[in-house]
Amino acid sequence: MYDDALIRPWFESAVECVPGLSLFDAHAHIGFNDPDGLRLSAPELIETMEALDARSMVTPLHEPGGYCAANDRVLEESERSAGRLVPFFRVDPHGMSLDDYVDEIGLPSGGAIRASLGLVSNFQDVERFIAFASRFTNLAEVPTDLPPRAGC
Repeated sequence: MYDDALIRPWFESAVECVPGLSLFDAHAHIGFNDPDGLRLSAPELIETMEALDARSMVTPLHEPGGYCAANDRVLEESERSAGRLVPFFRVDPHGMSLDDYVDEIGLPSGGAIRASLGLVSNFQDVERFIAFASRFTNLAEVPTDLPPRAGC
């Protein structure tokens, strides 16, 4: 973990430069079985997010035994976080396929896309992507008669 006493002055100075700033950590992990020795509990992550008045996407750390129990734990911890944690599931690329996992948990589809922009991306690239993706965010009328998905 970082030393908050060292980082806090830098953080406070940066926050002053952006009035109305709302922080969202887009990549955090919790868990205790990572082979690299990484460990972070949900209460520790929540404490950090509360200190920053922020929220965080959270997914399990690497779990050599599989992700079913770890995903359940992330979901449970997120439900108890008062909105601080937003759960994302992790799928073992060498185990169950994404389609099989979505079927296992009873969803009609995965419902999310991850887009990664490279180092050479610029602000116009981000604006173009957001404009494109915003055409697909209207969830007010979700059709109930969609055919089953045939794959990714």
